[in-house]
Amino acid sequence: MPSLLVAALALAISADSLRTESSVRGPVLDAWHDRPLADAIVRLQGSASRQTALTNLDGSFTFPGVRPGRYSVSVERFAYQGSSFRVEVPVGRDVIVDVQ
Repeated sequence: MPSLLVAALALAISADSLRTESSVRGPVLDAWHDRPLADAIVRLQGSASRQTALTNLDGSFTFPGVRPGRYSVSVERFAYQGSSFRVEVPVGRDVIVDVQ
């Protein structure tokens, strides 16, 4: 009987509660014209991970599988002033950033 109880409890635990990695995602907008900025280079750098992404047509980017920690995010695109900021990525939680 105890093994059935353990199995039932194991099934009751949701997959989200077991996540140790997160994602960092969001839109990059042209602040002057208030529209999405496609083809911007977005870099995520920290001691636990380094990734680079290119924004898509709607200006969005995603960094999947990011480990918890502090990261620097930088955004560049030809003919635009670059932007850089820091983010804190918690365990199992996605971080959404808006870049203008």
